[in-house]
Formats: sequence, structure tokens, C-alpha cells
Amino acid sequence: MIPPRPRHLPCLLLLLVLPFISGCRTYATPLEPDEITTQPLKTINDAFIKAVADAHADPNVKWHSGWVGNTFVNTFGGANKGLCTDWQEMIYDAVAPVARKHGWEATGITVDEHGRWEHHAVIVYNPRKIKWDKLLETPDGAYVMDGWLRGTPDTYPLGIWIQTELDNYGIVQLEDLAAEKAPANTPPAGTSRTK
Repeated sequence: MIPPRPRHLPCLLLLLVLPFISGCRTYATPLEPDEITTQPLKTINDAFIKAVADAHADPNVKWHSGWVGNTFVNTFGGANKGLCTDWQEMIYDAVAPVARKHGWEATGITVDEHGRWEHHAVIVYNPRKIKWDKLLETPDGAYVMDGWLRGTPDTYPLGIWIQTELDNYGIVQLEDLAAEKAPANTPPAGTSRTK
């Protein structure tokens, strides 16, 4: 009699292979924390760093990152988190109130939405210097906060992050996370825009 094959064997094999096949794209280089010296970006980034540390320290949830983390979360579920949308929601919830307190805003960004390589992250920016609907056209002074790739608080200048993603996928859109989090009876504040 042949013993039954373990149910998760294909996924475990994929976990072993995925780091090698997912390395065929380029990624932007995040800023080092000591490179972020201007206020209020430093304060907002500090909230991001704390949120990631708190997430990893939570005894009730196991956070994962990257493509291997996605496979793990999709295979085993339970108390595992780490899809890019999990990271986006956690980061947004942590940095949006801090950003607003200092006159900045936070919103979402997505790459290849509904595609094979879909990815979501958070943008922080000063709305007095750059309007929401112009972020993709004039990204100077806006920053992407993305913990998904390495499970660390990685902050990127938006222009560099967008160019890297456009080089890889060609489709980058904004997401109005405030509208998505609003109660059902609240009209949306805006819509997604495509570059």
C-alpha cells in the first residue's frame, strides 16, 4: 500500500522553489531610517517602524512577508498574516492618524491590480504641496511605506518606487483607503486613478 501524499506537499515544494523564481524582477532600494530627517516624515516613519515591530511582537498573529509568505498564508491561513493587503491595512491604520495630525495624508497604491503580480502599499504625502490626483504625475515629496517584501519597515521615495514598478508591470494606480474604511453609508471621497 502506498502511503497517502501529505496534503500540503505541493505548497511546501513551491515554498522551496519560489525564492529562486521570484528573483527575476528588480526592486527599489528603501531609504535607511537615518536618511529620513525632515519632519513630519520622520515622525510618520517612526510610527511605521513601531507598527511593524508591534506586528512581529504580537503573540496572536504570525506575520510573513514576500512571495513565500503569501504562499504560507494562502496555504495555512489561521493566525498567519502577510499578504500585501494585510501589510497595507496594518501600515495605513498606524500611519494615517499620525500623518493627519501633522497635516499630511496617507492613501493606497496598487500595482498590477487583479493581475498575477498584484501588490498594495501605502503612500504618505503633504496635500498642501501635492494633490491626491497628481501623485502619480508629480511624486516628489511623497513616500511609499511597504512592509510586505522583507517584513521590515521599508520607505521609498514615490517616484523611484513608481518607476521600478512601471519597469516591471506598467500599471500603477492610487487607492482611496480612507473611502474604503469609511462606514457603508458614507459616500466615497474619491476614486482610483490610473497612470
